[in-house]
Formats: sequence, structure tokens, C-alpha cells
Amino acid sequence: MSGEPQAWKPTLGDGHPRLSVLFPRKACRECADRLKCTGNVDGMGRHIWLMPQPLQEIQTQNRAEQATAEWRRRYAIRAGLRSHGLRHGACPWPAELPL
Repeated sequence: MSGEPQAWKPTLGDGHPRLSVLFPRKACRECADRLKCTGNVDGMGRHIWLMPQPLQEIQTQNRAEQATAEWRRRYAIRAGLRSHGLRHGACPWPAELPL
């Protein structure tokens, strides 16, 4: 997003602390990234919810890791185990073996 937010407001979302950020409609119309942004059905500017900064940074880091080939390779192994019912102690090899 390239426009400046008009309001940053601490609030609760789903019972958890969140930061509500509202961008004015004019800023959204002029933004070069507008077509990459999610749609807006009420004709107002873009409204996003952020977690508290430490949690937001962890989530951003985790999502970046999930985009790597190494993470997808490790996850495919884990997903394969789950799809074959090899969980909850039914794994045929020692628990200390790293996935």
C-alpha cells in the first residue's frame, strides 16, 4: 500500500487486541497497488486489521518461510504422514527422528 492511513485505532477483534487501520478512499484510488489490493464493497477506503506488532512480525516471518521450497518440502513430508493416518503415536519410527 502506498497511501498514508487516515486512522490507526487500537481495538479488539475476535476478543484479541488488534490495530484497525483505515486508508481514505482518495488514497486508495490514487494508489499504484490498488489492483493488487482486496476489493472494497462499501465505497470506503481500505480497512485492514493488524495484530500487535510482535505478533504481526512473527506472522510475516512465518508466511515468508512458508513460501520457500525447503519449507514446502518439509511440510509435504508432514502432510503425507497425516494423510496416511500415521499420527497420534502410530508412527513406525522413533519419535526423536526429525521430520
